Order: sequence, then C-alpha cells, then structure tokens
Amino acid sequence: MRTALIALSALALATGAQAKDDTFSVRYDDLNLASVSGQKKFEARIERAVRDFCSADEVLTGTRVQPSEIRTCLNRTRASARQQMAAVIQRETMLGG
Repeated sequence: MRTALIALSALALATGAQAKDDTFSVRYDDLNLASVSGQKKFEARIERAVRDFCSADEVLTGTRVQPSEIRTCLNRTRASARQQMAAVIQRETMLGG
C-alpha cells in the first residue's frame, strides 16, 4: 500500500489546538496521480486530513470565529502538505502512475 506520509513541523504542533503526533498519512494507492482527476482527489484527501489534524471542524461554543491557533495550524500544515504532495505527484508521474 502506497501512502504519502505528511510530516508536520514542530512549529505547527506548538500552535495546534491539541498535542498530537507530528505526522499523518494519506492513502493514494488507488489514485492515478498522472491524471488531473487523481490529483484533485489526492488534494481533497489531504485537505480532510489537515482539517482533522488541526481540529478545524470541532464545534466551538460561543463563537463562529476560528481561533488563531487553528488558523495558524491549518496554514502551516497545508503548506507542508502541499510541498510533499507535489513531490509525490512528480515521483508517481515519473514512475508511470
């Protein structure tokens, strides 16, 4: 099973809502990353994993505004994940998907 291991910086963890492991993985073995459709599905999976990692979808009582810690975690984690996603897509495309 091929998975993309998304390694997150300690800085992203320090600003996260909860202390968690500093990595998560996203499966892509069922996707053709040489296709635009496969890449979009991969990106959507990563976005769901990032939101889960940063606890972005938890209901907060008394406010609709996302705490700055969550926004910071999302921004930094997305940036890290996008870099790694690009590397995975490039590698998989070169290998023939």
